[in-house]
Amino acid sequence: MYDEEADAGVARPIDEGVSCDDGDTCTADSSGPANSSCYHVLDVLTDCEDGHACTVDSCNSANGTCLDVATIKCNDRNGCTTDPCDPADGACSHLPSVV
Repeated sequence: MYDEEADAGVARPIDEGVSCDDGDTCTADSSGPANSSCYHVLDVLTDCEDGHACTVDSCNSANGTCLDVATIKCNDRNGCTTDPCDPADGACSHLPSVV
């Protein structure tokens, strides 16, 4: 069985029972007839995640990488606070500014 390398166009043998998942959320992964090869096709309509809860992410149609396309805004419009977003859970905080 072979794994089709999308970038290099090289086929290499794969073992029975091996997943065709390339770990890239921006590709649709599938196996060929009778599991003879793996195919990784760019799928820009798929959601991706960069692991930072304060960003909105999208697949780059040019190269399939996950990009931050927007940042969550935590601004409470109070000049006396700083308004960070927690990258772990996306929660906003409104902390007193230190002058």
